[in-house]
Amino acid sequence: MLVGRVTSVSGWSGQAEYTEKLAVGEFVYYQVNGRKVICQVTSLSVQPYKGFHGTFKILDSTANLPKIWTNLYLLQEKIEGHINIGATEKGEPVKLRVNPFFRHVLIAGKTGRGKTHLQIVIHEEFLKCGIPSIIIDTHGEFTHLNKFNSNAIVVEEMRFADLLAHLKFKKTVVFNVQGLSYSSKTRLCYEILSQLMATKERDYKQAENDVRLLEIPPVIVDIDETEIYAPEHGIKAMNKDCCDTLKAAAEGGGKFGIGLIVNAQRAPGLHYEVRSQCNSAMVFQITDSGSRIVIGQLPYITNFDLKRIKDLPVGQCIITGEMVTHPLHVLVRDIETKRAKNLDFENMLGLQAIPKQPIIMTDEEKGLEETLTTFSKTSQTNEAITFERLQSLFTVRKVPVHGECVVVPERYFKPDWTNTLELQGCKVVHCPGMPGGSVYLIRKNIVKTKAEIQFPTKTSTLIRGDALQQEKKQRK
Repeated sequence: MLVGRVTSVSGWSGQAEYTEKLAVGEFVYYQVNGRKVICQVTSLSVQPYKGFHGTFKILDSTANLPKIWTNLYLLQEKIEGHINIGATEKGEPVKLRVNPFFRHVLIAGKTGRGKTHLQIVIHEEFLKCGIPSIIIDTHGEFTHLNKFNSNAIVVEEMRFADLLAHLKFKKTVVFNVQGLSYSSKTRLCYEILSQLMATKERDYKQAENDVRLLEIPPVIVDIDETEIYAPEHGIKAMNKDCCDTLKAAAEGGGKFGIGLIVNAQRAPGLHYEVRSQCNSAMVFQITDSGSRIVIGQLPYITNFDLKRIKDLPVGQCIITGEMVTHPLHVLVRDIETKRAKNLDFENMLGLQAIPKQPIIMTDEEKGLEETLTTFSKTSQTNEAITFERLQSLFTVRKVPVHGECVVVPERYFKPDWTNTLELQGCKVVHCPGMPGGSVYLIRKNIVKTKAEIQFPTKTSTLIRGDALQQEKKQRK
């Protein structure tokens, strides 16, 4: 769909005039010699007598720059592959290809934000597809995979010959190293990786690089809490061998069919030579400045997505790099197996459960609840919740400091609405201390100007500069 046209280009960014109001962060593309070059809308404004104008950033630094008046089209590509990990904000399924996993993946984010949950989802899909993998389970969180699929084997130790036999039958082997000492964990990881690297390299040599003659299939190695095994600083003698082997696997493992999934709570704590070899990243919420600086140095992360990472809700991540054509905001699906660790600490401590107070709803509130349930279903299929819909359902009040806002009680507000509304140019503020209870305040960031009143909200054609000058003269 045609949405705009380039008016100027400077370096890897440019300006454009648009036929309609896009959301900041949306993706558009232009075509050069039959190739799509993806760009991201970085700002949008309304100018008098000009309509919608804004800036964009070209995400592919190897592409040819667009010429003036090059058409821009809205990017509407589905992510199709074999690994189903969830859906976008608009409810479109996200299915990733398997090949990028063999060029290494970095999973980063704060503790408790969903990193391990995502890893379990990925391995559930591996088991469905018959992709062999090895998991170094540092905290015993993957031990229930064998209850999900009989091709998953959970062990504490295993002979390497037996491990190879399981990999040949495309099984997933989980090494539960919970409770082992620091030196024992790193020694086990070193022995597995070093022998696997040597065996795979020898297998390729004997087959003379003919993949049809290989005895061992491609293998994914998932190392939970990877900064323990390959730290950036303070490498002790006991884990220097493990760190060197991990660096060698990151640099050359992909050539012999070994893909790495590395997991880090603090990206600066993971060795630079390991994280720099990851061609794709799945980033959850990160608030500390050190980790955000390191993530920002990745060549495939944009400034807009770097800002969003700070406020990502639990279970949502941004996928970027070789896995996708453009940075993608994903809501990770629920796991199909039971979590090995899903603890209620209040129950463990013997504290009495706090009874929930029954909510007595009026007929008006019941009708509102049914309407919002319908909106939630449509937001996962065809269209998301909008500011105008909320405005028609809830009261609009002038709130000190925030101005005119739509006031939504917390019990009605859905967590996945925040990012959807922000993409529409809205600001969402959670106010737990408001009179009458906790609420969410939603207001439009863009204030209406005289230019917006004069121009329609959607134009059908773009006006060239010379035609615009003539129109100004006629008006004078």
